[in-house]
Amino acid sequence: MAVRGSGSYRACQVNLPECRRSRALFMSGRLTMFVDLLKKITWPLLVSEIMFAILFEMAALLAMSLLSPEPTLLLLGLISVGILIFWLLRLFTDKLWQLLLPSLALTVAPLLISSLSVWLRAILCAAMLLLAMRTLSIRLRPPLAENESPPFVNTIMALGWLLLLNVLAAWQNLNNLVPIIFYNGIIYLLLSVFRRHQIALQTRLARFVSQQTQPTSRIRRFNHLLLLIFIVIMTIVLLTAPLLHLDAVIPWLASIILLGLKKLILWLQSLGGPGEEPGPTTETMPEPTETGGLPPVPGEPAAWLVFLQQVFYYLILAASATVVLAVIVSIIYAIYRKFYENRASGPDVLEVMMPKFAADLRQNIRRSQQRLTRQFGRSPEQKIRRYYYRLIDDLIRKGLEVTNGDTPRDFIEKSESSRQPVFIELTLLYEKARYSHNICTIEDSRRMLDLCRQYRQKQEST
Repeated sequence: MAVRGSGSYRACQVNLPECRRSRALFMSGRLTMFVDLLKKITWPLLVSEIMFAILFEMAALLAMSLLSPEPTLLLLGLISVGILIFWLLRLFTDKLWQLLLPSLALTVAPLLISSLSVWLRAILCAAMLLLAMRTLSIRLRPPLAENESPPFVNTIMALGWLLLLNVLAAWQNLNNLVPIIFYNGIIYLLLSVFRRHQIALQTRLARFVSQQTQPTSRIRRFNHLLLLIFIVIMTIVLLTAPLLHLDAVIPWLASIILLGLKKLILWLQSLGGPGEEPGPTTETMPEPTETGGLPPVPGEPAAWLVFLQQVFYYLILAASATVVLAVIVSIIYAIYRKFYENRASGPDVLEVMMPKFAADLRQNIRRSQQRLTRQFGRSPEQKIRRYYYRLIDDLIRKGLEVTNGDTPRDFIEKSESSRQPVFIELTLLYEKARYSHNICTIEDSRRMLDLCRQYRQKQEST
């Protein structure tokens, strides 16, 4: 800071316009740097972080309800603040120590909160540690492009995670958490559809922006209308869920599945148990004698039968979980496909935003089948040419003189042994494979192999 009477102060008084200009440039540079930092906050990143916050806070809320009799909203607020801080650290830090030191401080800070119980402090420390590990792993991975959506499997797994939390809350009789998790699941589904819709729309319309003849505004307006209809429907579901008790549907289905599994297990146990006890008889019991022993004890089921019951039990559990997961995936996939499909007359008017996964999968399977049907991955033309090259290499090692530019016909003229009908026929097969495209068959390659063997045998006999 310039002191009155010093040289710098007098210089600043003399060159006051230049000082003001330099100060303005300094402030504008700081403002530009701040604006550049704010540009890193894009709406896909913001939506993705909100979706992660829903998943993480629902799990933390369930853990608090199980371990602490009085869960407090303060813990959820601290976790939300931690998610926000770690997100900003991930975006704005350029060096590793700038990320590690605040992460370590945030992980240890919950231990200093004396107003919380031991379990709540442990949950908060574990949550901050998980957030720090997630932030570090995301920074170590290559960033996801803005026009690229996360894999669709991630959305399915996230919805399955919320479904599992809902079932666990109902199983532990935490009836106040069931509607909360259910509503957050609907909000997560809304955000996921919105993110995928916007990214897919921007990606597909990027190639139409430079073409003024394409109705990009009409395509964007139509897709926004579809998105608005979906949001309205899901909002109606959210508003009517408390009246219709939709949040109780998932625990009810889970209880039905568990009841069916329990009855199935009891039925399996009854198959391996002892038979029915005989009814009472009118015969008189004989008098006990000295040699009389205890009544016979019914035997236990065989070990192989118990093992078979256990195997069948786990197979039924795996099959039931697979069926439930397949139904959920098919429903979400059907909603996603119907949402992006349109009934346009041509691809230039209204473009379908949903990629044709089935067509791509069939094409990849067809290509793999074509590669597997070829022996060692080579076509018949490649096999014929390879057989011919190996034969010429053998002839060169045995003394055949070759010059640059020689053709297969030149090999016939240079050597008397090459004028045999066998060599002429295999030369014709080589020319057929060399100068044609997809004409040779597997029989031609087998014939070429037989001719090469015959020619070698004749050479060895002579």
